[in-house]
Amino acid sequence: MYDFDRDLLGFTAYNEELNEIVVAFRGTNGLDWKNWGTNMQIKLVDYQNVTGAQVHAGWYSGYLVLREKLLS
Repeated sequence: MYDFDRDLLGFTAYNEELNEIVVAFRGTNGLDWKNWGTNMQIKLVDYQNVTGAQVHAGWYSGYLVLREKLLS
């Protein structure tokens, strides 16, 4: 499994005018087989706290690892 806590690259920014935080993550590293393994988890899963919303299972598993750090 991909080590999100160690290998995930991202960027955060704050837009003062709109009072919003933007979080963006690097796309797939084409040479990293672990990254592709995560991408192959294509099943849609329910996204918590948003009725009817679903997300890519691979992306969501990575998000859950980083969620607390992002929110803090």
